[in-house]
Amino acid sequence: MEMTERLVTTYLANAVWMVCLIAVSTMLLDKLLRHCPSAYRHVLWVMALIFASILPLTSLRNTLSVDGNVLTASARNPNTDSFPGNTGTSSPNSFSLQQYRHQRAVAFAPLLTHLLTAIYLVLVIHHGLSLCWAWHRTRKALRSTRRRSLPPHQSAAMVDCYAALQLGRVSVASSYDFQSPVVVGVWRPRLILPEWFFSEASEEELLPALCHELAHVHRHDFVLNLVYEVLLLPISFHPVSALIKSQIEQSRELACDEVAAGNLPTRTAYARSLVNIAQTMAATSSSDRSRYALGLFVTDTLEVRIMNLLKKGNRLDKTWGRSQAAFACCLLVASCLMASAFSLQVARGRNTPAELKQFAGTWEGKFKGKTFVTLKLAAKDDKIAGTVSRVNIQMSSSGELTDASALAREDTISEAAPKGKVLRLSTKAKGHVSTSAGDSEQSIQYDMRLGGTDQADLQIAGAPTRMPVPAAWKLERKPAAP
Repeated sequence: MEMTERLVTTYLANAVWMVCLIAVSTMLLDKLLRHCPSAYRHVLWVMALIFASILPLTSLRNTLSVDGNVLTASARNPNTDSFPGNTGTSSPNSFSLQQYRHQRAVAFAPLLTHLLTAIYLVLVIHHGLSLCWAWHRTRKALRSTRRRSLPPHQSAAMVDCYAALQLGRVSVASSYDFQSPVVVGVWRPRLILPEWFFSEASEEELLPALCHELAHVHRHDFVLNLVYEVLLLPISFHPVSALIKSQIEQSRELACDEVAAGNLPTRTAYARSLVNIAQTMAATSSSDRSRYALGLFVTDTLEVRIMNLLKKGNRLDKTWGRSQAAFACCLLVASCLMASAFSLQVARGRNTPAELKQFAGTWEGKFKGKTFVTLKLAAKDDKIAGTVSRVNIQMSSSGELTDASALAREDTISEAAPKGKVLRLSTKAKGHVSTSAGDSEQSIQYDMRLGGTDQADLQIAGAPTRMPVPAAWKLERKPAAP
Protein backbone atom coordinates (compact mmCIF):
# COMPACT_ATOMS: atom_id res chain seq x y z
CA MET A 1 0.00 0.00 0.00
CA GLU A 2 2.84 2.38 0.80
CA MET A 3 4.36 1.73 -2.62
CA THR A 4 1.07 2.62 -4.32
CA GLU A 5 0.76 5.82 -2.32
CA ARG A 6 4.31 6.88 -3.18
CA LEU A 7 3.72 6.22 -6.88
CA VAL A 8 0.46 8.18 -6.86
CA THR A 9 1.82 11.16 -4.92
CA THR A 10 5.00 11.24 -7.04
CA TYR A 11 2.86 11.29 -10.20
CA LEU A 12 0.65 14.02 -8.73
CA ALA A 13 3.58 16.17 -7.59
CA ASN A 14 5.16 16.10 -11.06
CA ALA A 15 1.90 16.36 -12.99
CA VAL A 16 1.00 19.60 -11.18
CA TRP A 17 3.89 21.55 -12.72
CA MET A 18 4.53 19.49 -15.87
CA VAL A 19 0.96 19.84 -17.18
CA CYS A 20 1.12 23.61 -16.63
CA LEU A 21 4.46 23.84 -18.42
CA ILE A 22 3.21 21.80 -21.38
CA ALA A 23 0.01 23.86 -21.66
CA VAL A 24 1.89 27.18 -21.59
CA SER A 25 4.43 25.95 -24.16
CA THR A 26 1.66 24.72 -26.44
CA MET A 27 -0.25 28.00 -26.20
CA LEU A 28 2.86 29.90 -27.29
CA LEU A 29 3.52 27.48 -30.15
CA ASP A 30 -0.15 27.66 -31.14
CA LYS A 31 0.40 31.36 -31.85
CA LEU A 32 3.17 30.36 -34.25
CA LEU A 33 0.64 28.33 -36.23
CA ARG A 34 -2.07 30.99 -36.38
CA HIS A 35 -1.78 31.18 -40.18
CA CYS A 36 -1.61 27.42 -40.65
CA PRO A 37 -4.55 25.06 -41.23
CA SER A 38 -6.39 24.25 -38.01
CA ALA A 39 -5.66 20.55 -38.49
CA TYR A 40 -2.00 21.26 -37.65
CA ARG A 41 -2.97 23.13 -34.51
CA HIS A 42 -5.18 20.18 -33.58
CA VAL A 43 -2.20 17.81 -33.87
CA LEU A 44 -0.14 20.14 -31.67
CA TRP A 45 -2.74 20.11 -28.89
CA VAL A 46 -3.15 16.34 -29.15
CA MET A 47 0.60 16.01 -28.66
CA ALA A 48 0.29 18.27 -25.62
CA LEU A 49 -2.35 15.94 -24.17
CA ILE A 50 -0.19 12.87 -24.77
CA PHE A 51 2.85 14.45 -23.11
CA ALA A 52 0.80 15.86 -20.23
CA SER A 53 -0.53 12.40 -19.44
CA ILE A 54 2.66 10.38 -19.97
CA LEU A 55 5.52 12.71 -19.03
CA PRO A 56 4.90 12.57 -15.24
CA LEU A 57 5.23 8.79 -15.50
CA THR A 58 8.96 9.19 -16.23
CA SER A 59 9.42 10.45 -12.68
CA LEU A 60 8.31 7.05 -11.36
CA ARG A 61 11.35 5.26 -12.76
CA ASN A 62 13.52 5.97 -9.76
CA THR A 63 10.75 5.08 -7.33
CA LEU A 64 10.27 1.74 -9.04
CA SER A 65 13.99 1.01 -9.36
CA VAL A 66 14.57 1.64 -5.66
CA ASP A 67 11.41 0.28 -4.11
CA GLY A 68 11.22 -2.57 -6.58
CA ASN A 69 14.59 -3.76 -5.26
CA VAL A 70 16.27 -3.60 -8.68
CA LEU A 71 19.90 -4.64 -8.47
CA THR A 72 22.67 -2.86 -10.30
CA ALA A 73 23.84 -3.72 -13.75
CA SER A 74 26.96 -5.32 -12.36
CA ALA A 75 24.84 -7.78 -10.41
CA ARG A 76 23.09 -8.77 -13.62
CA ASN A 77 26.17 -8.82 -15.84
CA PRO A 78 29.33 -10.27 -14.29
CA ASN A 79 31.46 -8.92 -17.12
CA THR A 80 30.53 -5.28 -16.46
CA ASP A 81 32.60 -3.16 -14.12
CA SER A 82 30.71 -1.31 -11.42
CA PHE A 83 31.60 1.57 -9.16
CA PRO A 84 30.46 2.15 -5.61
CA GLY A 85 27.37 4.28 -5.40
CA ASN A 86 26.72 4.05 -9.14
CA THR A 87 23.62 2.08 -9.98
CA GLY A 88 23.70 2.87 -13.68
CA THR A 89 24.67 0.67 -16.57
CA SER A 90 27.33 2.82 -18.14
CA SER A 91 31.04 2.90 -17.73
CA PRO A 92 32.81 6.10 -16.63
CA ASN A 93 33.55 7.10 -20.21
CA SER A 94 30.08 6.49 -21.61
CA PHE A 95 27.27 9.02 -22.00
CA SER A 96 23.96 8.64 -20.23
CA LEU A 97 21.02 11.02 -20.02
CA GLN A 98 20.44 9.67 -16.52
CA GLN A 99 23.59 11.53 -15.44
CA TYR A 100 21.79 14.80 -16.14
CA ARG A 101 18.56 14.08 -14.31
CA HIS A 102 17.91 16.46 -11.43
CA GLN A 103 15.65 15.23 -8.69
CA ARG A 104 14.40 16.88 -5.54
CA ALA A 105 12.92 14.94 -2.67
CA VAL A 106 9.73 16.21 -1.08
CA ALA A 107 8.09 14.83 2.01
CA PHE A 108 4.40 14.64 2.87
CA ALA A 109 2.86 13.82 6.20
CA PRO A 110 1.44 10.28 6.22
CA LEU A 111 -2.12 11.56 6.65
CA LEU A 112 -1.71 13.94 3.69
CA THR A 113 -0.28 11.13 1.57
CA HIS A 114 -3.27 8.91 2.37
CA LEU A 115 -5.67 11.77 1.65
CA LEU A 116 -4.08 12.77 -1.67
CA THR A 117 -4.02 9.16 -2.86
CA ALA A 118 -7.66 8.58 -1.90
CA ILE A 119 -8.88 11.83 -3.52
CA TYR A 120 -6.91 11.18 -6.71
CA LEU A 121 -8.19 7.63 -7.09
CA VAL A 122 -11.76 8.74 -6.41
CA LEU A 123 -11.52 11.48 -9.06
CA VAL A 124 -10.01 9.15 -11.66
CA ILE A 125 -12.59 6.44 -10.95
CA HIS A 126 -15.40 9.01 -11.10
CA HIS A 127 -14.13 10.32 -14.43
CA GLY A 128 -13.83 6.78 -15.75
CA LEU A 129 -17.35 5.89 -14.64
CA SER A 130 -18.68 9.10 -16.21
CA LEU A 131 -17.02 8.11 -19.48
CA CYS A 132 -18.58 4.64 -19.27
CA TRP A 133 -21.99 6.15 -18.47
CA ALA A 134 -21.74 8.49 -21.46
CA TRP A 135 -20.89 5.52 -23.67
CA HIS A 136 -23.86 3.60 -22.25
CA ARG A 137 -26.21 6.52 -22.95
CA THR A 138 -24.86 6.82 -26.48
CA ARG A 139 -25.43 3.12 -27.12
CA LYS A 140 -28.92 3.42 -25.66
CA ALA A 141 -29.71 6.38 -27.89
CA LEU A 142 -28.40 4.49 -30.92
CA ARG A 143 -30.91 1.73 -30.29
CA SER A 144 -33.71 4.28 -30.68
CA THR A 145 -32.56 5.33 -34.15
CA ARG A 146 -34.11 4.03 -37.33
CA ARG A 147 -32.81 3.92 -40.85
CA ARG A 148 -34.31 6.50 -43.13
CA SER A 149 -33.88 7.39 -46.76
CA LEU A 150 -32.97 10.94 -47.61
CA PRO A 151 -35.16 13.08 -49.85
CA PRO A 152 -33.79 13.47 -53.39
CA HIS A 153 -32.24 16.92 -52.83
CA GLN A 154 -30.58 15.78 -49.59
CA SER A 155 -29.37 12.56 -51.21
CA ALA A 156 -27.73 14.59 -53.98
CA ALA A 157 -25.97 16.74 -51.37
CA MET A 158 -24.68 13.60 -49.64
CA VAL A 159 -23.27 12.27 -52.92
CA ASP A 160 -21.43 15.57 -53.41
CA CYS A 161 -19.94 15.30 -49.94
CA TYR A 162 -18.86 11.69 -50.53
CA ALA A 163 -17.09 12.71 -53.72
CA ALA A 164 -15.42 15.75 -52.18
CA LEU A 165 -14.10 13.84 -49.14
CA GLN A 166 -13.41 10.58 -51.03
CA LEU A 167 -15.56 8.61 -48.62
CA GLY A 168 -17.56 5.46 -49.00
CA ARG A 169 -21.22 5.56 -48.20
CA VAL A 170 -22.19 6.14 -44.57
CA SER A 171 -25.40 4.72 -43.16
CA VAL A 172 -28.01 7.37 -42.35
CA ALA A 173 -30.55 7.19 -39.54
CA SER A 174 -32.99 9.51 -37.82
CA SER A 175 -33.71 9.99 -34.12
CA TYR A 176 -35.68 12.15 -31.71
CA ASP A 177 -32.90 11.82 -29.11
CA PHE A 178 -30.35 13.78 -31.13
CA GLN A 179 -31.12 17.39 -31.88
CA SER A 180 -28.35 18.03 -34.42
CA PRO A 181 -26.58 15.98 -37.09
CA VAL A 182 -24.02 13.77 -35.36
CA VAL A 183 -21.68 10.95 -36.30
CA VAL A 184 -21.48 7.95 -33.96
CA GLY A 185 -19.60 4.69 -34.30
CA VAL A 186 -16.09 3.31 -34.07
CA TRP A 187 -15.87 0.73 -36.83
CA ARG A 188 -19.01 1.60 -38.81
CA PRO A 189 -19.73 5.32 -38.41
CA ARG A 190 -23.38 6.25 -38.66
CA LEU A 191 -24.73 9.68 -39.55
CA ILE A 192 -27.74 10.43 -37.36
CA LEU A 193 -30.03 13.26 -38.41
CA PRO A 194 -32.70 14.68 -36.09
CA GLU A 195 -36.29 14.51 -37.24
CA TRP A 196 -36.58 18.29 -37.55
CA PHE A 197 -33.67 18.29 -39.99
CA PHE A 198 -35.69 16.48 -42.67
CA SER A 199 -38.46 19.08 -42.73
CA GLU A 200 -36.93 22.36 -41.53
CA ALA A 201 -33.37 22.41 -42.87
CA SER A 202 -33.08 24.47 -46.02
CA GLU A 203 -30.85 23.53 -48.94
CA GLU A 204 -28.42 26.33 -47.96
CA GLU A 205 -28.05 24.77 -44.52
CA LEU A 206 -28.03 21.17 -45.70
CA LEU A 207 -24.74 20.87 -47.59
CA PRO A 208 -22.57 22.65 -44.96
CA ALA A 209 -24.04 20.54 -42.14
CA LEU A 210 -23.56 17.26 -43.98
CA CYS A 211 -20.04 18.15 -45.10
CA HIS A 212 -19.07 19.12 -41.55
CA GLU A 213 -20.29 15.83 -40.07
CA LEU A 214 -18.77 13.74 -42.85
CA ALA A 215 -15.48 15.57 -42.25
CA HIS A 216 -15.56 14.01 -38.78
CA VAL A 217 -15.92 10.60 -40.44
CA HIS A 218 -13.03 11.38 -42.78
CA ARG A 219 -10.82 12.34 -39.81
CA HIS A 220 -11.95 9.39 -37.60
CA ASP A 221 -12.80 11.91 -34.89
CA PHE A 222 -15.22 9.70 -33.00
CA VAL A 223 -12.73 6.94 -32.16
CA LEU A 224 -9.92 9.45 -31.62
CA ASN A 225 -12.09 11.35 -29.16
CA LEU A 226 -12.45 8.16 -27.12
CA VAL A 227 -8.65 7.83 -27.05
CA TYR A 228 -8.34 11.45 -25.88
CA GLU A 229 -10.82 10.82 -23.08
CA VAL A 230 -8.77 7.84 -21.88
CA LEU A 231 -5.57 9.93 -21.98
CA LEU A 232 -7.32 12.58 -19.89
CA LEU A 233 -8.10 10.08 -17.11
CA PRO A 234 -4.78 10.32 -15.19
CA ILE A 235 -4.72 14.15 -15.34
CA SER A 236 -8.47 14.75 -15.00
CA PHE A 237 -7.82 16.21 -11.53
CA HIS A 238 -5.78 19.07 -13.03
CA PRO A 239 -7.69 22.27 -13.91
CA VAL A 240 -5.40 22.84 -16.91
CA SER A 241 -6.55 19.54 -18.41
CA ALA A 242 -9.90 21.21 -19.14
CA LEU A 243 -8.05 23.87 -21.14
CA ILE A 244 -6.18 21.25 -23.16
CA LYS A 245 -9.41 19.37 -23.82
CA SER A 246 -11.26 22.52 -24.92
CA GLN A 247 -8.44 23.46 -27.30
CA ILE A 248 -8.52 19.98 -28.83
CA GLU A 249 -12.29 20.21 -29.33
CA GLN A 250 -12.10 23.75 -30.72
CA SER A 251 -9.27 23.00 -33.15
CA ARG A 252 -11.11 19.85 -34.26
CA GLU A 253 -14.25 21.82 -35.09
CA LEU A 254 -12.20 24.48 -36.87
CA ALA A 255 -10.48 21.80 -38.93
CA CYS A 256 -13.83 20.29 -39.94
CA ASP A 257 -15.14 23.75 -40.79
CA GLU A 258 -12.20 24.32 -43.12
CA VAL A 259 -12.79 20.97 -44.81
CA ALA A 260 -16.50 21.71 -45.25
CA ALA A 261 -15.86 25.29 -46.39
CA GLY A 262 -13.54 23.99 -49.08
CA ASN A 263 -16.53 22.31 -50.71
CA LEU A 264 -18.55 25.53 -50.96
CA PRO A 265 -17.99 28.45 -53.32
CA THR A 266 -16.57 30.67 -50.56
CA ARG A 267 -15.77 30.58 -46.88
CA THR A 268 -18.25 33.41 -46.44
CA ALA A 269 -21.05 31.19 -47.72
CA TYR A 270 -20.18 28.52 -45.17
CA ALA A 271 -19.96 31.08 -42.35
CA ARG A 272 -23.36 32.44 -43.34
CA SER A 273 -24.81 28.93 -43.28
CA LEU A 274 -23.50 28.39 -39.74
CA VAL A 275 -25.24 31.54 -38.58
CA ASN A 276 -28.45 30.47 -40.33
CA ILE A 277 -28.35 27.07 -38.62
CA ALA A 278 -27.82 28.73 -35.25
CA GLN A 279 -30.80 31.02 -35.88
CA THR A 280 -32.98 28.13 -37.00
CA MET A 281 -32.10 26.08 -33.95
CA ALA A 282 -32.75 28.99 -31.61
CA ALA A 283 -36.15 29.66 -33.20
CA THR A 284 -37.45 26.14 -33.68
CA SER A 285 -35.83 24.09 -30.92
CA SER A 286 -36.43 23.95 -27.25
CA SER A 287 -33.79 25.15 -24.83
CA ASP A 288 -32.71 21.54 -24.38
CA ARG A 289 -32.17 21.09 -28.08
CA SER A 290 -30.19 24.29 -28.55
CA ARG A 291 -27.21 22.82 -26.78
CA TYR A 292 -26.31 20.77 -29.85
CA ALA A 293 -26.33 21.70 -33.57
CA LEU A 294 -22.83 21.15 -34.92
CA GLY A 295 -21.33 21.91 -31.51
CA LEU A 296 -22.20 25.60 -31.81
CA PHE A 297 -23.68 25.89 -28.34
CA VAL A 298 -21.92 23.01 -26.61
CA THR A 299 -18.45 24.53 -26.72
CA ASP A 300 -19.48 28.17 -27.24
CA THR A 301 -17.13 28.47 -30.21
CA LEU A 302 -19.47 29.95 -32.80
CA GLU A 303 -17.75 33.35 -32.76
CA VAL A 304 -14.30 31.77 -32.97
CA ARG A 305 -15.35 29.59 -35.88
CA ILE A 306 -16.91 32.47 -37.79
CA MET A 307 -13.83 34.65 -37.25
CA ASN A 308 -11.57 31.82 -38.41
CA LEU A 309 -13.58 31.40 -41.61
CA LEU A 310 -13.61 35.13 -42.36
CA LYS A 311 -9.98 35.71 -41.41
CA LYS A 312 -8.26 37.64 -44.18
CA GLY A 313 -4.69 37.25 -42.92
CA ASN A 314 -2.07 35.65 -45.09
CA ARG A 315 -2.52 31.91 -45.10
CA LEU A 316 0.54 29.76 -45.60
CA ASP A 317 0.65 27.24 -48.39
CA LYS A 318 0.84 23.56 -47.58
CA THR A 319 4.63 23.31 -47.73
CA TRP A 320 5.30 26.23 -45.39
CA GLY A 321 2.39 25.22 -43.17
CA ARG A 322 3.75 21.71 -42.73
CA SER A 323 7.24 23.07 -42.10
CA GLN A 324 6.02 25.40 -39.37
CA ALA A 325 3.87 22.65 -37.84
CA ALA A 326 6.84 20.24 -37.80
CA PHE A 327 9.04 22.94 -36.25
CA ALA A 328 6.43 23.65 -33.54
CA CYS A 329 6.05 19.95 -32.77
CA CYS A 330 9.83 19.57 -32.48
CA LEU A 331 9.98 22.50 -30.06
CA LEU A 332 7.23 20.93 -27.96
CA VAL A 333 9.07 17.60 -27.88
CA ALA A 334 12.31 19.37 -26.91
CA SER A 335 10.65 21.26 -24.07
CA CYS A 336 9.09 18.03 -22.77
CA LEU A 337 12.45 16.24 -22.88
CA MET A 338 14.00 19.07 -20.91
CA ALA A 339 11.19 18.92 -18.37
CA SER A 340 11.70 15.17 -17.99
CA ALA A 341 15.22 15.84 -16.70
CA PHE A 342 13.72 17.46 -13.62
CA SER A 343 11.44 15.61 -11.28
CA LEU A 344 10.18 15.51 -7.73
CA GLN A 345 10.51 12.36 -5.68
CA VAL A 346 8.24 11.79 -2.71
CA ALA A 347 10.42 10.73 0.19
CA ARG A 348 9.60 7.49 1.90
CA GLY A 349 8.11 7.78 5.35
CA ARG A 350 10.12 7.01 8.47
CA ASN A 351 10.87 3.38 9.07
CA THR A 352 8.76 1.71 11.70
CA PRO A 353 10.38 -0.25 14.56
CA ALA A 354 8.98 -3.48 13.09
CA GLU A 355 10.68 -2.79 9.74
CA LEU A 356 14.02 -2.20 11.43
CA LYS A 357 13.71 -5.09 13.88
CA GLN A 358 13.51 -7.66 11.10
CA PHE A 359 17.12 -6.87 10.16
CA ALA A 360 18.57 -6.51 13.66
CA GLY A 361 20.92 -9.16 14.98
CA THR A 362 24.18 -10.89 14.14
CA TRP A 363 24.22 -12.52 10.71
CA GLU A 364 26.87 -14.99 9.58
CA GLY A 365 27.80 -16.42 6.21
CA LYS A 366 29.65 -19.72 6.05
CA PHE A 367 31.89 -21.40 3.51
CA LYS A 368 32.54 -25.11 3.99
CA GLY A 369 31.19 -24.89 7.53
CA LYS A 370 33.38 -21.93 8.60
CA THR A 371 32.17 -18.36 9.12
CA PHE A 372 33.82 -15.96 6.66
CA VAL A 373 31.53 -12.88 6.82
CA THR A 374 29.68 -11.37 9.79
CA LEU A 375 27.11 -8.55 9.88
CA LYS A 376 26.24 -6.97 13.20
CA LEU A 377 23.09 -4.88 12.82
CA ALA A 378 21.17 -2.92 15.44
CA ALA A 379 18.18 -0.58 15.31
CA LYS A 380 19.10 2.85 16.73
CA ASP A 381 17.18 6.14 16.44
CA ASP A 382 14.96 4.88 13.60
CA LYS A 383 18.04 3.74 11.68
CA ILE A 384 20.11 0.62 11.14
CA ALA A 385 23.69 0.80 12.43
CA GLY A 386 26.44 -1.78 12.74
CA THR A 387 29.48 -3.28 11.08
CA VAL A 388 30.44 -5.61 8.24
CA SER A 389 33.52 -7.79 8.57
CA ARG A 390 36.22 -7.78 5.96
CA VAL A 391 36.75 -10.98 4.05
CA ASN A 392 39.37 -12.68 1.96
CA ILE A 393 37.76 -14.50 -0.97
CA GLN A 394 38.64 -16.26 -4.17
CA MET A 395 36.06 -16.79 -6.90
CA SER A 396 35.57 -18.53 -10.19
CA SER A 397 34.83 -16.56 -13.33
CA SER A 398 31.10 -17.08 -12.67
CA GLY A 399 31.32 -15.47 -9.21
CA GLU A 400 31.06 -18.69 -7.18
CA LEU A 401 33.30 -18.87 -4.12
CA THR A 402 36.30 -21.19 -4.33
CA ASP A 403 37.83 -20.06 -1.04
CA ALA A 404 36.73 -17.66 1.71
CA SER A 405 38.01 -16.69 5.12
CA ALA A 406 37.37 -13.93 7.64
CA LEU A 407 39.72 -11.05 8.42
CA ALA A 408 40.07 -9.46 11.81
CA ARG A 409 38.96 -5.95 10.79
CA GLU A 410 35.42 -4.63 10.54
CA ASP A 411 34.02 -1.65 8.62
CA THR A 412 31.33 0.63 10.00
CA ILE A 413 28.07 0.91 8.10
CA SER A 414 27.69 4.50 6.91
CA GLU A 415 24.23 4.17 5.31
CA ALA A 416 21.44 1.64 5.65
CA ALA A 417 18.25 2.02 3.61
CA PRO A 418 15.54 -0.60 4.31
CA LYS A 419 13.00 -1.09 1.52
CA GLY A 420 10.56 -3.81 2.44
CA LYS A 421 12.51 -7.05 2.69
CA VAL A 422 15.71 -5.55 1.26
CA LEU A 423 18.36 -3.58 3.14
CA ARG A 424 20.85 -1.54 1.10
CA LEU A 425 24.11 -1.18 3.07
CA SER A 426 27.06 1.13 2.40
CA THR A 427 30.30 1.04 4.37
CA LYS A 428 32.49 4.03 5.16
CA ALA A 429 36.05 2.69 4.88
CA LYS A 430 37.73 1.59 1.67
CA GLY A 431 39.51 -1.61 0.88
CA HIS A 432 36.71 -3.89 2.10
CA VAL A 433 37.59 -7.01 0.17
CA SER A 434 40.98 -8.69 -0.11
CA THR A 435 41.41 -10.98 -3.09
CA SER A 436 44.20 -12.88 -4.71
CA ALA A 437 44.76 -9.79 -6.88
CA GLY A 438 45.32 -7.58 -3.82
CA ASP A 439 43.27 -5.19 -1.73
CA SER A 440 40.64 -3.08 -3.44
CA GLU A 441 40.69 0.67 -3.10
CA GLN A 442 36.91 1.11 -3.47
CA SER A 443 34.04 0.72 -1.06
CA ILE A 444 31.22 -1.76 -1.53
CA GLN A 445 27.46 -1.58 -1.35
CA TYR A 446 25.49 -4.62 -0.25
CA ASP A 447 21.90 -5.70 -0.80
CA MET A 448 20.68 -7.87 2.03
CA ARG A 449 17.46 -9.67 1.10
CA LEU A 450 15.46 -11.49 3.76
CA GLY A 451 14.41 -14.99 2.82
CA GLY A 452 12.92 -16.09 6.11
CA THR A 453 12.82 -15.20 9.79
CA ASP A 454 16.48 -15.95 10.32
CA GLN A 455 17.73 -16.36 6.75
CA ALA A 456 18.90 -13.86 4.17
CA ASP A 457 20.99 -13.43 1.01
CA LEU A 458 23.83 -10.92 0.82
CA GLN A 459 24.57 -9.58 -2.66
CA ILE A 460 27.39 -7.20 -3.48
CA ALA A 461 25.72 -4.34 -5.34
CA GLY A 462 28.74 -2.10 -5.93
CA ALA A 463 31.80 -4.30 -6.34
CA PRO A 464 35.40 -3.22 -6.93
CA THR A 465 36.53 -3.12 -10.52
CA ARG A 466 38.51 -5.84 -12.24
CA MET A 467 36.81 -8.64 -10.34
CA PRO A 468 33.72 -10.74 -11.09
CA VAL A 469 30.56 -10.02 -9.15
CA PRO A 470 30.17 -12.62 -6.38
CA ALA A 471 27.05 -14.73 -6.29
CA ALA A 472 24.72 -14.08 -3.37
CA TRP A 473 25.96 -15.39 -0.03
CA LYS A 474 23.63 -17.23 2.32
CA LEU A 475 23.33 -15.69 5.81
CA GLU A 476 21.86 -17.02 9.02
CA ARG A 477 20.99 -15.00 12.10
CA LYS A 478 22.54 -16.19 15.33
CA PRO A 479 20.10 -16.78 18.16
CA ALA A 480 20.01 -13.95 20.68
CA ALA A 481 21.97 -14.54 23.88
CA PRO A 482 19.72 -15.51 26.82
